[in-house]
Amino acid sequence: MRFELPTLPGAQARALSLLASRDVDFAEVSHLVETDPALTAAMLRAANSAASAPVSPVSTVKQALVRVGSDQTRRIVSAAVMGSTFTGLQRAGLDARELWRHVVACALLADATAWGGVSGSAAFTGGLLHDLGRLAMAHQMPARYAEVVRLIHEGLEPSWAEARVLGLDHMEAGVAVAHAWQIPDEIVEAIADHHGGDAGALGWLTLNARRIAWSVGIGDGLLCPGEASFDPLSEDAEVLATFGGPERFIETVDWHCDMLSPEPRRAA
Repeated sequence: MRFELPTLPGAQARALSLLASRDVDFAEVSHLVETDPALTAAMLRAANSAASAPVSPVSTVKQALVRVGSDQTRRIVSAAVMGSTFTGLQRAGLDARELWRHVVACALLADATAWGGVSGSAAFTGGLLHDLGRLAMAHQMPARYAEVVRLIHEGLEPSWAEARVLGLDHMEAGVAVAHAWQIPDEIVEAIADHHGGDAGALGWLTLNARRIAWSVGIGDGLLCPGEASFDPLSEDAEVLATFGGPERFIETVDWHCDMLSPEPRRAA
């Protein structure tokens, strides 16, 4: 079965690639955001949200960037690119809201735990894009991916179910999309290795982020971890404490997800 690679508008493709690099030119990011309505809307929503404690509303991208800061701009714009590209995921049988929560949670956690030669920008982007293949397949072939979901719910391992129905798994699909979008090689490595974590530091960070997200009760849109257990003695407590604890971390994830759509708290 042929897999049609999704395309990105030029401004979004450039923004995503730029934000994954170590030396981000935020003047260029601002210009790119200004040329794309979806990215502009996401930045203005974030800057004017209650979490940004606005004294007065802002109406331009430059004002929004100053208000939310460079780190939040990187996160919001990257997530908005994904949210505007992959829509209608519920038609593929996925829990769309939970899948978005999953990739956002992994991005935030990978960023928070980045170490050594891995930059926070790369870690966030790796976490955000690690399920790029699943998003692309579900978006491009919803009826076929619904069959994958059925097999998974019957007990088949997700990657096996994808390969059986579609001829490739979400890691292979994600690598193909990432190459087409000219995503940096270290991000592609994380996409390919997020279930193994042994090919490089970024793959390990993404794998670890997935584990922590699961431990606080955030599923992946396919399977649910069940009731979360917030153990203060957990080895992950220190990581979650950087967000203000598990509950505050979940609030942060949900806030970022709400920036993906002008209609908060609704499935895609």
